[in-house]
Amino acid sequence: MTKINKNYFTLRANQPANFFLFTALALCFFTESCLKENDIVGLHVLPKSDLLNVGFKDTTTLITYTVREDSVKTDGTSLNLIGSYNDPIFGKSSASVYTQLTLPSSTPSAVNFGTNLAFDSLVLILPYVDNFYGTLDAQTFKVYQLTQPLLIDSAYYSGQSALISPQPLASMNFVPAPVDSVLIGTLKYEPQLRIRLSDAFGRNILKQGGFVDNPTFQSFLQGLCIVPDNPTQASGTGAILYFNLTDPSAGMTLYYRNNTNSPGVGDTIAFTFSINNSCLHFDHFSHDYSTARSDLAKQISGADLTQGKNLTYVQSMSGLKTKITFPYIKNYAKDSTCSVNLAELILNIDPSSITGNYVPPPQLTLVREDATGKVYFIDDYFVGSTYFGGVYDPTNPYQYHFNIARYIQELMNGTLQDYGLYILVSGSAVNGNRLVLGGGGNSANKMRLRMSYTKSKIH
Repeated sequence: MTKINKNYFTLRANQPANFFLFTALALCFFTESCLKENDIVGLHVLPKSDLLNVGFKDTTTLITYTVREDSVKTDGTSLNLIGSYNDPIFGKSSASVYTQLTLPSSTPSAVNFGTNLAFDSLVLILPYVDNFYGTLDAQTFKVYQLTQPLLIDSAYYSGQSALISPQPLASMNFVPAPVDSVLIGTLKYEPQLRIRLSDAFGRNILKQGGFVDNPTFQSFLQGLCIVPDNPTQASGTGAILYFNLTDPSAGMTLYYRNNTNSPGVGDTIAFTFSINNSCLHFDHFSHDYSTARSDLAKQISGADLTQGKNLTYVQSMSGLKTKITFPYIKNYAKDSTCSVNLAELILNIDPSSITGNYVPPPQLTLVREDATGKVYFIDDYFVGSTYFGGVYDPTNPYQYHFNIARYIQELMNGTLQDYGLYILVSGSAVNGNRLVLGGGGNSANKMRLRMSYTKSKIH
């Protein structure tokens, strides 16, 4: 599984001292599309002897191909993903959630349901986030009871799961409505998915009469698993839905009546077992690439990595990432010292892969790999997000830009070896986005490195 080495987050002191000077000059000299010397503002004022040492290049060889992403940490995230979709390019993807429940913090340590109890219903409430990825076609969710405890002080990753009972507590077919409010009685509530659970399970909870404390309750109910069950989803249908399990309304509500605790005989009582920040919940992601586009399948199986010259693929939910190497980058400094003024990695999206249902990720990121397979943020990342880039700009569609001058300088100097850069979806654990990029040899949407550098002869 991928782990970011936190010890590498501090910028190293041995970076070239003239980096910021050269970057500033380059940003003054260049417009977005210029690569010709006569087009660069202020270039005519440089002495001719200096001009001879300034180089410009956007044809550097890039080796590109797609690989599987490692498992990502999914506990403690800001939202949770549930659902499935059948992507016409990537194949089938799904997301499930495992969660604990707890007695509400507002109740006394002991909960007593009362006497003369009459069960009404048991409902699981999952508040929507106003976002999703895919199409809002009908889906089926099933809910299962956990048969093993979740450990609050442990880390959970997207490849993990927990044991569940064989019989579901619910199987609900529904049309997702993440932006529609819900009317319950005469009151309107925020958009939420409400799943009625087994009456037998609800009666068993009520039969307990109450719980003396939270550990007693969590021993009785170790948690729930909500999983999509859509085996016949057609290509181009389905969605990954986003839920906020830390919302105050998230939980499992038991509706019942009694003759002692209610203000009036026969009044319905609603008691909610909460899902909140004190509960552990994590997502499990899975991908089935058996129906994926053939060139993608050949890359991730390792059968033909040269397919990545044309198109490469990036997918969140611990799906896919694109690897880039620069096999001839040291040649720039072969007979001289080479100071990198600007190195801009330009990623071009395959326009045919974008539809209203499959929009580009809002942000990408880059990490580098070392000889052992560990990954690190590159030094350019720490200069700041405005400089580093990777944000999708809908006003300049079909492109992402990264500034990687420090990284390229380190490759040229031999400070770093070129074990590869990886393009990843930023926030992969909390979105369902995917992306098709032109590879390093794509004729129309080529991934390229635009460079400015200054060369000095070695004496």
